[in-house]
Parts: sequence; structure tokens; C-alpha cells
Amino acid sequence: MTFARILLTVLGALLAQPGLAGPWPRDEGTQFLSLSIEADRDAVSDQGQGVFGGLYYERGLRNALTFGLDLGSETTEDPKAIAFLRWPVGRRDGRSRLAVEVGAGLYDGKGAVRPGLSWGRGIMRGQIPGWLSVDSRLVLQSGLDGLLETDVTFGLKPTDHTMVILQLQTGQPGTGDFYAKIAPSWVYQYRPGRRVELGLVAGVTGNTELRLKLGLWREF
Repeated sequence: MTFARILLTVLGALLAQPGLAGPWPRDEGTQFLSLSIEADRDAVSDQGQGVFGGLYYERGLRNALTFGLDLGSETTEDPKAIAFLRWPVGRRDGRSRLAVEVGAGLYDGKGAVRPGLSWGRGIMRGQIPGWLSVDSRLVLQSGLDGLLETDVTFGLKPTDHTMVILQLQTGQPGTGDFYAKIAPSWVYQYRPGRRVELGLVAGVTGNTELRLKLGLWREF
């Protein structure tokens, strides 16, 4: 068996775990649900201001399609509610994968469409399997007002029960300043199909606030 096939086998096992979006489709009938909360250091004293809640859901459909929901709301902002479909394009037998996504719904309380493109590649660091992915989404609203978001994710799975993830989150609003955030996290499987995520979200440019993150993942 070639190294590329070994890596694909390891990556397939890794990406069968919950919470890993990107260009790899979910198997038909499998589902993933994530609930997360981010809060800055003033959330308690400000009576809940600065708390962000999110819900992310995926379900594998036929023909390698993945259906998903991306919901979120902050106490100081209008909600986000996007439904989307993602499907792979190009070769499916190599180490790198590519997928296209089309979504629609609400963003900041206004109607929006959200096309996207995802690239991913399986990697090995010594004997530790991992992955690298780039996910870009263009949020378009009326009057061509919008936002370009790009997330770069690097992850490793040092044991069967743990993952370490480092993500760079960037965005360029149509009218506004570019922002970038660094989001490291640690994910632990405490029961089969169930994981907890602990992490930080630190603003680098545009908004330098620091948030704590708690997430619960469920695959079924």
C-alpha cells in the first residue's frame, strides 16, 4: 500500500469524527451537531453583553452531498441563520480535496446568499495524523453589500480521544476594516460520538478582544 493510500485511510478515520467541516463530505445518513458559546471577560459584569451563541449542523445526503445549518446570535447583533449544501468537485482519490458550497438565509438580520469554496489536505507530523483546510465564503446582501470570510484550519489528532486545532479566522466587509482572529482549541472525546471543545478566540486586527469558548459536539 502506497504512502498516499495509507494517509488517505488515516485521514478518512480522522474525518469520520465530528466537528470537522471543510471539503470532506459526510457519509449518507450521518449527522453532526455542535453547540458553542463564546464570552469575553466582561460578559458577567455587562449582564450577558458580549456573549455569542452558535449552532452548527450537518447531515450527509446521497451523491456525496452534505446539508447544513449555520446559526448564531450575539446579544449586541442581529442573528445569523444560513442553510447550505456542499458537494465535492474534481478528483476524489488524491490527498487534496475541493468542495463547493451554496447557502442562503439571514446574516445580521438581513437576507443573504453565501457561496463558498473549501480546500483540504491530509497531513502527517511524524506518526500523528492531521489536516489542513481553507474555507472561504462570500456573504452577499442587497446592494452588493457583503463580507468575504476565510478560515484556515490546522489540526492534529495525537490520540484516539483528543484533537488539537489552530484556526485563523479572517474577514473583509464590503464597507469596513479587515479583521483577523486566532482561535486555538483542545477537543476531548468523553464518550463515543460526544466531545467537548475548550478554546480561546483572540482578535489580532480589527477587534482585539479575547473570548473564551466552550463547545459540545455530537455525532449520530
